[in-house]
Amino acid sequence: MAYTVLRNGWYTENYTDQLGQYLRTAEIVGAAGNGKISAATRQDYAAAAAAAALLQDEAGNRTYELGGPALNLTDLARVISEVTGTSVSYRDLPIEEYVSSLQEAGLDEDNARFVVALDASIAHGDLETNSRDLAQLLGRPTTPLADVVRAAQGADPRVGKIDLATIGLIGAGRIGTALATLAIGAGYDVVLSNSRGPETLSDLVEQLGPRARAARPADAAAAGDIVVVTVPLRAYEQIPAAPLAGKVVIDTNNYDPDRDEHIAELDDETTTASELLQAHLPTSHVVKALNTVYFEHLTTLSRPPSAPDRSAVPIAGNDDTAKKTVTTFLDAIGYDAYDVGPLEEGWRYQSGAITYPYGADGSFENPQPANAERLASLLAQAKRARDI
Repeated sequence: MAYTVLRNGWYTENYTDQLGQYLRTAEIVGAAGNGKISAATRQDYAAAAAAAALLQDEAGNRTYELGGPALNLTDLARVISEVTGTSVSYRDLPIEEYVSSLQEAGLDEDNARFVVALDASIAHGDLETNSRDLAQLLGRPTTPLADVVRAAQGADPRVGKIDLATIGLIGAGRIGTALATLAIGAGYDVVLSNSRGPETLSDLVEQLGPRARAARPADAAAAGDIVVVTVPLRAYEQIPAAPLAGKVVIDTNNYDPDRDEHIAELDDETTTASELLQAHLPTSHVVKALNTVYFEHLTTLSRPPSAPDRSAVPIAGNDDTAKKTVTTFLDAIGYDAYDVGPLEEGWRYQSGAITYPYGADGSFENPQPANAERLASLLAQAKRARDI
């Protein structure tokens, strides 16, 4: 029986799937030493398979060893740095230290040791090949790693680049400060703003460290890949619309008539607070989120992805891609997202519609986690103001 065997090596996309994390933390961490990997793209492997099928009759029985140029993780860090302009380095750890770091990041011991075993295989040279079979089948050089990184960086800016995001904050009060703290802890840069000018935020910026800076609201809006609007609702019409065009905007607002003065459309419940903001920002993608967590609890309830007591927060928005972006951000700062639906459904978790999810018996005094199941139960019982 005639045969052709294609032994594919590593996939370059395995690198770019982690690109956001590498850029956010400015490093690649592993235990692969100077071991090299001969990686190529899925498209290159597929094209080679087609070429091998056409050659099968004339070539006879054949096994092809496929892979691209052999690069180590230091080389990967260098290419990412050159393409993106963000300095990324490779940090090699002893095996047990790497196991511990993976467990601290949320992996259980078995999965952590599986990842480390892969790095040990790389260090041993098991993923390196000197074969030129792939390039010969393609009739050209394999796709350069730099091109793959460049393509990943140029993906949909609301998804593909979101892991490298700068978070713009319009409003730097208690919620804004808590979110800035969480975002910086997750590796994001933040640009804070308020209505009084950046000079009033100098102490906060110093406290937050080198990943934070202050600006005017329009500049924070322009700088942010995601922009959080966390100002009193009465000021929503002062949010600069032009620099937010096409961007994901997280709205943390709750309507408080005593603070915001009465707004007729909200009093008669013909719309919601976030829909008002969306109407003011017609070319932005507003997602209502983080309005349900008391500011003091935002940092204390944050948990790593694998934590059994991780909390979920409800989100609502009209753009599914924007909601995916917000879900990624929430995951990075320690929360799961619970998708309630379109923006109009945000009434279900506006102030007063449900019992406070993150406190024992609804109390702000005794914070406790709330998972998706608890949220679903509370949201099903939500009441409009007219029915309370």
